[in-house]
Amino acid sequence: MANKKRANLAYIAGKCGVSKMTVSRALRNDPCVAESTRQMILQAANEANYIPSSARRFGAESCHKRYYILFESNYAEQGSFFSELILSIQRELFADGASCFLGNIDGGYPEFLKLFNIMQAEDLAGVFIVGGAPVEHINAVLAGFPNVVLVDNPGDVRLGRPYNAVVFDNRAGCYLAVNHLLILGRRRILMACGPEQHYFSREMLLGYESAHQNAGIKIDRSLIYYGGFRLADGQDIVASALSKGVEFDAVFSTDMMACGA
Repeated sequence: MANKKRANLAYIAGKCGVSKMTVSRALRNDPCVAESTRQMILQAANEANYIPSSARRFGAESCHKRYYILFESNYAEQGSFFSELILSIQRELFADGASCFLGNIDGGYPEFLKLFNIMQAEDLAGVFIVGGAPVEHINAVLAGFPNVVLVDNPGDVRLGRPYNAVVFDNRAGCYLAVNHLLILGRRRILMACGPEQHYFSREMLLGYESAHQNAGIKIDRSLIYYGGFRLADGQDIVASALSKGVEFDAVFSTDMMACGA
């Protein structure tokens, strides 16, 4: 892996055997750069984790505030609550006389770099990152823009700069839900959640474990399933458990996955 301190135009130019100007043009999708050269430079920039530095102080001179709301499309597709959360941020910004842009950060490095360059062309007063996002993308936004706020995302120890976050107490909510099922007499509660490394899945598991521990009930780890967050994922998890003969008397999951289950 390349040393991040060396991840600048000169470093990438040296790796690719081209000039710094060619690298700069390729990263800005200049049509003057041959496609094969552009792809070579993008690959080198991706491997070096290169992100363009800020060209100016954003939001310092404009009296009309502009913001970006960044999110992954699968976050907005999880249910009406999540799309409403994004829209509520937009409504509050409009009510304050500000404008905002929506940015999808599902793509890989080349797509994120395009979006990053577009964002740098705006005089931004701040950026909201809603839901999950790749750590390297969040780090780039934290380094490149002022007033970055994570919404429904507690952050990550790998983030290299201080950040603000507005989050829900998912662990407490999950604890209450599982505890309610235990009070009703359920003892084999199937937990269906998203990807294992996702922050929300980790918080679901903590709530699930805490409720069982407080009730003095040993957890059967065969009842814990990971998948995606969509309706079809809930259906697939329950179908898989049934096909394996796993016995359960309740299902604990997200709203959308529960509809599929």
